[in-house]
Amino acid sequence: MMLRKVSILCIFFISGVLLFFTWSGYVEREFHVVEYRGQVIKKHKTEHVLDIGTSLRTQPSYKIVFSNGKELEVPYSVYQQINKGRYTVIMKQEDHMVISK
Repeated sequence: MMLRKVSILCIFFISGVLLFFTWSGYVEREFHVVEYRGQVIKKHKTEHVLDIGTSLRTQPSYKIVFSNGKELEVPYSVYQQINKGRYTVIMKQEDHMVISK
């Protein structure tokens, strides 16, 4: 009887520890923000051709180049707001990008 209670407590304890480490890793990834900063020296738009079976489709790609040489692909909404030659700070969290003011 006592052995059964100890084994049940051990299972709950181990489950709790595993759940804690899983949750803490999730929270860390969720709040990880990468910051890109510098003067924008170049903005360019390219078209990628996608072959989907029997049809061809084009998809635009918007990129900016910082003064330190870092090239970054940005969504269209961010691309519109960026002015060439100005100092810009872009924050990226997972797939979302915002311009810091």
